[in-house]
Amino acid sequence: SAGGQVLDDAGIAFSSTTLQNWPALSPTPGGTLVVWGDSLPGGDTNVRSARVSNGGVVLEPGGRLVSSSANTQLTPAAAWGAATFLVVWQDSRGADLDLFGSRVSELGVVLDAQPLSIAPNVQQNPAVAWGGNDFLVAWEDRRSGTADIYATRVSAAGVVREPAGIQVSNGTGNQVEPDIAFDGTNFFVGWADSRSGTGDIYGARVSTAGVVIDPAGLPLVVSALAKSAPKVAWDGARMIVVWVERTIAFDTNVMGAWVDGSG
Repeated sequence: SAGGQVLDDAGIAFSSTTLQNWPALSPTPGGTLVVWGDSLPGGDTNVRSARVSNGGVVLEPGGRLVSSSANTQLTPAAAWGAATFLVVWQDSRGADLDLFGSRVSELGVVLDAQPLSIAPNVQQNPAVAWGGNDFLVAWEDRRSGTADIYATRVSAAGVVREPAGIQVSNGTGNQVEPDIAFDGTNFFVGWADSRSGTGDIYGARVSTAGVVIDPAGLPLVVSALAKSAPKVAWDGARMIVVWVERTIAFDTNVMGAWVDGSG
């Protein structure tokens, strides 16, 4: 509840099959779409979704198939915009890991499926947000050998506006684990970055026209402590970015930073 009371302390079961992983969700005023990876006998994984009402009722018990292509579909993410969800995931139907996406209607019906990025080598760990006119999808991209952050805009009609991708960051070392939020003017993409030799947290603003406003990246925190798993959200006034930080004693803390609209 708004007061912090747990309303479903026994949990809500979306699926009771053997193994489900990588859950993600996208809320709407009328309910929430939950997506996950559903493991099959033999090791393949499909992407499934289910809507849950604001009252906690699962409207598709067991989930609906979003993608059941060959091999595995992993790490799904979802966002809501223009009365449609966009579900994205990493997909191994080809020779390498690529990115695919499907629009899902507000009634939970899968409308289409298409590649978002089939660049050479690996594209993985996507994130997605709605920006008023288009979705922005960001991911880890290894087309150059190391991991960089790339993105593309996808229209409400499912048109991939930048099939080759937008290079958000190609700093030294690896840039991984992107997350996205929209502040009403620009997107903000945050990621874990190893350009200094450890894992730091960087970010960049991306305009709704697909222009990277901070091509060198904004260092949110740079230190000798390893950092990972950033998450980004907009609170109506500022971005908050949180991450996991490993201490000198090898414990882990959750840390955070505020970022205003000027970066």
